[in-house]
This record gives sequence, C-alpha cells and structure tokens, in this order.
Amino acid sequence: MDMVMKLGASSTVVIFTKSNCCISHTIETLIRSFGANPIVYELNTHPNGKQMEKA
Repeated sequence: MDMVMKLGASSTVVIFTKSNCCISHTIETLIRSFGANPIVYELNTHPNGKQMEKA
C-alpha cells in the first residue's frame, strides 16, 4: 500500500492500468485528450504489479 501511495503522489495524474485492458487504454486516451500527461503504471508488467493491484 505504501508503494501505491508513493507512486500516486509522484505526479498530478497517475493511472494504474493493465496493458491488455481496453478500458484502461480508453481512460488513458481520454485523460491525454484533456492535455494531461499522466504517469502510467502497467500492473501486469510492473515487477510489483500483483502486490500493487491488491492494495
């Protein structure tokens, strides 16, 4: 949980996604269309993704 909180605080917009999820891709595209530049963490490829997803 601490890792997720630290990563979430690292930028104004942070998205936790899965690379194979079409909804994640849609949300990222929508947020970028508003001019935001989100930090994106792909949970299924991140070394600690499983633990982060549980948090």
